[in-house]
Amino acid sequence: MAQTHINKRFVLGPNATVGTPFVATLVEPDGTAITGWAMNDPQSLNVRHTSGARRIMDGDGEVSGLIFSGEFIECEFTFKPSGSSDANSRLSAQLPKSGSKMSVTLAKIIRCGPFADALNTGGATNYQWIYEGGGSLNLTNDGETTLTLPMVRFPLNSSTGWSPV
Repeated sequence: MAQTHINKRFVLGPNATVGTPFVATLVEPDGTAITGWAMNDPQSLNVRHTSGARRIMDGDGEVSGLIFSGEFIECEFTFKPSGSSDANSRLSAQLPKSGSKMSVTLAKIIRCGPFADALNTGGATNYQWIYEGGGSLNLTNDGETTLTLPMVRFPLNSSTGWSPV
């Protein structure tokens, strides 16, 4: 039987309902929109699931239990900065301030860790992606400029109702 694989068009290709890869909006830490910024040409997404695990040992020194905490997901969004003009393309090439937030909508649904839909934030205030720094702008002689933004996303704390965003 033939195997089917997830390919670039599944994740980054046109969404069946809107004809665009997905929509990402970036705002400053205070919520001010970053004028001219757009992620119109995504190249790759690298999603990771992270959590801490503490091993509980029994009297014989064997692991008898695990306690998990600090669960979150990370994603490196890499795209070609683009815009309706050269000036707008340069605006899309900026690295944001640490603490900036990004919402993603219309991406394909992929489950990861505590998120049934790892990529989409469901709107501007729903557990957004947070930029903690560490982004990179890759400028090359062949004209292929890419911007990589490592972002983190935390689930809602079910006992307190708190989320970092």
